[in-house]
Amino acid sequence: MSANDNLETTQNKMQEYRENGVRLGWLIDPKMQQVEIYRSQAVEVLQSPTTLSGEDVLPGFVLDLRDIFKNLLAVNYSELSLNINHYIYSANVS
Repeated sequence: MSANDNLETTQNKMQEYRENGVRLGWLIDPKMQQVEIYRSQAVEVLQSPTTLSGEDVLPGFVLDLRDIFKNLLAVNYSELSLNINHYIYSANVS
């Protein structure tokens, strides 16, 4: 995601990925500690989850969010040289 993208733009991209067959996508907002899980039929919003599962798309895969959220909260955002607003993880396994 480019530094100029905002949440709404990124959500639109995630919706487009979903419409094009992506079975599982994660939009992670570390600042708000919120995750939007995009699946083929629905979008689920989680507040402060500690892990994310790859479900049946990536069996056995688990992303631990505790360090991501903890480390980003400890950073002073005004001192970042990179604009880190959201992470996007998506998987499309046929």
